[in-house]
Order: sequence, then C-alpha cells, then structure tokens
Amino acid sequence: MLKLAASYRTTWPWPLRLSVLLIVILSTPPLLLYLLAVFGKTEEQLATLGPLGDFFGGHVAAISSSLTLIIVLTTSYIQQTSDRTFRLREQFLAGLAVIGQYDIARSGCEQALRLLDHYAGLALALEDDELLLLLNTVMTRDIRLRLEEIEKEKGSEIYVYARKAKGQISEILREHHMERKGIKKKAPAKPSQETSSPEHRKTQRNQPK
Repeated sequence: MLKLAASYRTTWPWPLRLSVLLIVILSTPPLLLYLLAVFGKTEEQLATLGPLGDFFGGHVAAISSSLTLIIVLTTSYIQQTSDRTFRLREQFLAGLAVIGQYDIARSGCEQALRLLDHYAGLALALEDDELLLLLNTVMTRDIRLRLEEIEKEKGSEIYVYARKAKGQISEILREHHMERKGIKKKAPAKPSQETSSPEHRKTQRNQPK
C-alpha cells in the first residue's frame, strides 16, 4: 500500500493493541477471583472481605494507569506523525503547482526541470510511490523528451533524480496496469541445484563442442 494512503487509514498500531490486550488480560483474573470470593457470602462474611477488595482494586488500578499512559503516549505519537505527513503532502503539492506554472509559461524550461529534480529527490528519499505518481502529473511531454535527450548524453550528471524518478514511475504504472489486468508479475527463474552445481559446470566444459 502507498505510504501516504496508509497514513490516512484508521488503524490501531501494535503498542495500542498490546496495551488494550494487557489491560484485559491483567484485569480479568483479579476481577474473577474477587467475584468468586464474594459469591454466596453473608453480610458478615462480606465485611471481612473488604481488605481483599482493596487489594485487588489497588493492583488493577495501578496496572490500568500504567497502560493508559502508554496509550496516551502512543496516540500522541500517531497524531504527530499524521500531521507531519499531511504537511509534507501539502508542501509537495505546492511545489508541483510551481513546476506546472513554470512549464505553462515555457514548456520544458530550466526552472521547471530544476524544481522537478529537487522534488524527485525528495520522493525517492521517502520511498513513497504516491509521491512519485503525484510527480508524474507535472511530467509533460516536453519535460520527458528533454530528460530523454539528457539520458542520451554520455557522462551527463544533471537532473539525476528526475531521470531516476521517471524510470521508477514507468515501472509503477506498468505494475498497476498488470494488477488491473489480473496479470501476476513473473519472478525471475532460479537455476536448479543440479545445473548450478560445480560438478555439472565441470561436465559441461569437458563435453566436446
């Protein structure tokens, strides 16, 4: 799943799920023991079980308080991460809008290519396919032709990120097309143990041609 898309899904991270599970596991046995202890007792007997209730209640309250703190800290971290992801996406879209304005003014101009290379480097560093697909929206025909011309120049070291992003975008779109068509990506064939063994290779070399 795309990272930005996953960040908008309502999911419980594993520390939160673990905390809730521990609260249930650690709180249930003392509660059951207390209920078994008071079940069927007379009022006089219940009066003597007061300290037992305080004992179980104190332990359950301490456990619940500790795990509640974990839940609060985890929720705060998730909120900060979501806010950071949202701000990143907004800044990225603002940068793409500037690239589009430069390209509309003069298609394939130097300013558009420089900004494209900068945001391509950011998308590649974050390893997020959604950012690359957003970057694809401003890769016009003239920009692609210009990048292809630069790729043909030997030893060219300009717009490296933009060219690499262009190749990865093509691969992502190809995979999405294959998924829509229901075509599974073929895994590279592995050589069998028999044909890759040293004895087999030695036999092949000794055979007359």
